[in-house]
Amino acid sequence: MAEPFRPTTPPGRGERRAVPRVHFTPGPDPLTPLLGRTRAGVLRRLVQRHSTTTLADGLGISVASASMHAKALREAGLVVTRREGKTARHQCSGLGLDLLGDRPAIV
Repeated sequence: MAEPFRPTTPPGRGERRAVPRVHFTPGPDPLTPLLGRTRAGVLRRLVQRHSTTTLADGLGISVASASMHAKALREAGLVVTRREGKTARHQCSGLGLDLLGDRPAIV
């Protein structure tokens, strides 16, 4: 059986050293550094279904900005959007809910 893959530093003079393992402990909000404060807030808010307008109002951002953030999250598979006439309604997908985990939602 093959030995498991272990990352190494670039070889130097025939010597290979194993890269030390780094243990990561997420801070109080790991989503903000990943997505940005506003986009993380949009994702949290979309635990419940919102129109673009109510999403923008609830977060204190423009409708255009809310639409842009919802589109980016939708393209990443974290949000689903359904049209009801002229209104777009957004909500977290299963993947979005998984990403949020046990983090409290902003309602």
